[in-house]
Amino acid sequence: LDQRFERGISLFGGGWGLYREVLAGKVEGQFIGDETFEGKKAFGVAVKAQFGAIKLYFDSETHLLTAARYQSAGQQGPVENEQRWTDYRAVEGRQFAFTNSTTRDGAKFSESTVQDVVINPKLDDALFAKPAPPAPK
Repeated sequence: LDQRFERGISLFGGGWGLYREVLAGKVEGQFIGDETFEGKKAFGVAVKAQFGAIKLYFDSETHLLTAARYQSAGQQGPVENEQRWTDYRAVEGRQFAFTNSTTRDGAKFSESTVQDVVINPKLDDALFAKPAPPAPK
């Protein structure tokens, strides 16, 4: 898989995929100190994951993922990224970040807001049915 895609999956919703990797023993981190984001103290952790090195910052009170810093490939070389998560809400007993924003080299790159989250929804089996063969001509 592409590193950007793997990173996106791992960090979705406030790091749900990354937490899964940590619990499975596939990713380890090292404390790197404190930072302040929007006036709130955050604990920093350096992680080396399958998609590359990343620095994660967790709110010191809630322990939820607040921000991540990492490099990605740009047209003129490496680009510094900062991704932030806010508006955490409980979804089936888990905290999910409904708002996400990313800056690249200090400029706003993207922002997204999730409207609704449903975990493991029931899917119609017809979605996975093998299509009928084409009619003979």
